[in-house]
Amino acid sequence: MRRNHSFVVVFASLTVWGVVTYYIFLQQPLGVPNVDILEGREGEELRVSGKNASSRATTSLARKLQKESRVEEHLNRLETKLKEQFSDNDQLIKDIKLTIQEHPVELNTSSALANYTSGLPQIIKKSALKAVANAESNRSINDNYEGELSDEEKWKKEKEDEEVRHIRALAENKLPGGAPVIAVLVFACNRVTVSRCLDQLIKNRPSQAQFPIIVSQDCAHKPTAEVIASYGEQLFHIEQPDLSEIVIPPKEKKFKGYYKISRHYGWALNQTLFKYNFDTVIIVEDDLDLSTDFFEYFLGTYPLLQKDPTLCYWDDWIRQPEQRRNRACIRPELSRTRTFGKIGVSNGHFFEKHLKYIKLNEKFVPFTKLNLSYLLKDNYDVQFVKRVYESPVITYQELKSGPIVHEGPVRIPYHTNDIYKRTSKMLGLMEDFRSGVPRTGYRGVVSFMYKGRRVYLAPNANWKGYDPSWS
Repeated sequence: MRRNHSFVVVFASLTVWGVVTYYIFLQQPLGVPNVDILEGREGEELRVSGKNASSRATTSLARKLQKESRVEEHLNRLETKLKEQFSDNDQLIKDIKLTIQEHPVELNTSSALANYTSGLPQIIKKSALKAVANAESNRSINDNYEGELSDEEKWKKEKEDEEVRHIRALAENKLPGGAPVIAVLVFACNRVTVSRCLDQLIKNRPSQAQFPIIVSQDCAHKPTAEVIASYGEQLFHIEQPDLSEIVIPPKEKKFKGYYKISRHYGWALNQTLFKYNFDTVIIVEDDLDLSTDFFEYFLGTYPLLQKDPTLCYWDDWIRQPEQRRNRACIRPELSRTRTFGKIGVSNGHFFEKHLKYIKLNEKFVPFTKLNLSYLLKDNYDVQFVKRVYESPVITYQELKSGPIVHEGPVRIPYHTNDIYKRTSKMLGLMEDFRSGVPRTGYRGVVSFMYKGRRVYLAPNANWKGYDPSWS
């Protein structure tokens, strides 16, 4: 907290410094030229004072023109300096944010909850950035204000401001028993079938006050926007404003869609966490079917995310060491979501090979009534390691064709990334690594069911951690 306070003091001091600098420049008399610049010019003008009257008249006119030129030059310099000052202040805010993000352990952070299904950016830790973010959110409503607005623009702005106040009031609402208010952020683009997802969210959510739905739309696709708008006051509809083309390195052209998704996620998460002041958010994409206990699952596991700093949220990008920071994700083995969107930025590749085989849970589980403390790291790791490495070792051939005399779970070992890839491919698992982390792996172990038997695809028992060179 002390470090967080120091960042607030630094930010406030530099903001005051910027304002004072602005007024110093603004109040300098425009007719008083810069002395250092004008000394040489005055000398040149004095050297023509001995000429005739005609020359003096010409010189007087020249002086007047030079003076006007100097005033214009001064104004241009002032404008440039002010722009540089504002640019420096914006950069300062970014630097403070980055510094705080790089030292999350030293700050009083709260977690955010997410349900990730494709390549997404990491959720920002809100409380660590709240001191800086509040300064931004207080001015964010007026970000686009320049000069006088037309009546239509004023009406639009007033409507937007009122919606922001309404959403913030929901975020700050105190529910009975201290229950959390959790925003549901739905990402949409150009699928009119977003209604299929929204219908299930609205049907299954326990309370509109506890789970306000925000639909963030990219692409400016009018038919999709009309579908979202048809839900009226059951949700909030926001639109990502930056539809410009993104400069992409030539080698990355095939990932253009992912670049746009990343931009959309960054904008929408900043809106939800900073502008609207939510502390927690569940992320849903527009092509998901949901189980009936979808909200119950997140409510049941929310206390774990608050208590255990080694927990985070799933995503390919988060498998990288700089994001993961030795954290893990709790997930239901039987999925609470299933994608129905075959066509997307991955062109249906993963859908045909993997996603269409996902089994959606059909039995309601009362997670909030269960004791889930066994999932806390200190409790879970001991039992998990014991269970995995006490399992008898078998080969893939034995698993596939031979009768196994052992009851219970079995283990197939791997020692290199090549062995892992070959084995997982034969088993029909996704064989990819990200910075040494196998998909769905925990402590390098991938757990799955094969013909009704629990199988662990596991590294050596003396596992030392992930090797980022495995890819």
